[in-house]
Amino acid sequence: MERPSYLLDSNILCEPSRLHPNVHVQARLLAHRHAVCTAALQGRTPPCIDGQLAAIAIVNRLTLVTRNTNDFADVGGLTVENWCEG
Repeated sequence: MERPSYLLDSNILCEPSRLHPNVHVQARLLAHRHAVCTAALQGRTPPCIDGQLAAIAIVNRLTLVTRNTNDFADVGGLTVENWCEG
């Protein structure tokens, strides 16, 4: 199995369950289904979750996939993609 190369934010993971899912996200999820690492949250979401996601992605050399790219704009050393943009 190939090494995971993406860390997906929950807003990307939930996309297929939306009433009108973004076709670009669905295509990327399907294309990368074997190279995806996810961060699952249990219970209460900590206020610093964006920082935790960024740290996980940086340490593991993953590309963080999120709809909210502006939330990570000031994080150095982080590669971010928005699959909703096509």
